[in-house]
Amino acid sequence: MNLPLNASSKLLALNTIYSTKNSGSASFLMWSISGLTSAGRIATNLMTKPDYLVLTNFTVAATLSFSVCCAIIIYRPSEKKFE
Repeated sequence: MNLPLNASSKLLALNTIYSTKNSGSASFLMWSISGLTSAGRIATNLMTKPDYLVLTNFTVAATLSFSVCCAIIIYRPSEKKFE
């Protein structure tokens, strides 16, 4: 049940950033921490007895979190100078 919820939240964030072409409301720091946390859990799961369902969940979560990070960088708001 965790995988669909996890993936849907990240896909909705990606869809919102892509459709508005603006990532001003998304935090790069938050999404990078989410991706790094998932990557860390992948590593710790591989060091212990690997559970493939858990590995799949965290692999999808890390991939989508880093995809959101890339979208935030690509669609970051331009800095316009007001005079």
